[in-house]
Amino acid sequence: MIKQLYISLISTLALAGTPPVACGSSTPSLSYTLGLLLPGASQSQTLQIRRDQIVYGLSQGFSDFEVTFSGNFVNVISPGFNNEPRELYSECDGKLLVSDVAAPTVSQEGRKGTWTFVGEGNQLTVQNNGESIFYSCPNPNEPIRGGQQVYAKTGDSFACPNPAVGTLVAMKK
Repeated sequence: MIKQLYISLISTLALAGTPPVACGSSTPSLSYTLGLLLPGASQSQTLQIRRDQIVYGLSQGFSDFEVTFSGNFVNVISPGFNNEPRELYSECDGKLLVSDVAAPTVSQEGRKGTWTFVGEGNQLTVQNNGESIFYSCPNPNEPIRGGQQVYAKTGDSFACPNPAVGTLVAMKK
């Protein structure tokens, strides 16, 4: 009897073509863009990738990107990387960079993610090591074409004099 009921249920679901969905539910967006929200600004500066660096303000020589979360790790997905996921991380000085490999799917021994995302809705505040202060500095190697390099605040000082200080936000796609 139970076997017959089970077969009947499976047949009905197969004929329906799609699995049942609870009313009022929606699939949350899994893809986000990142931006640096500066004080007094109504919109954030959309972040970009130049080589392996996270920057903003470029008009050429950059790639747009999206991020996905994997626990306390972040994967960057960009046409510039053939849409293969690569891990977002910060150097000891706070500079945000993109690695050559994807973020782990779980914490590996001796390695824990440093990213947290706070809030609800379409915009989340991004933290690195519990710190929500991010800032940008001109690229010292390419001051005209290099854009503003983005850093996570680490320690008591900044990587440059007079940085543009703000909050990093993740916006649902």
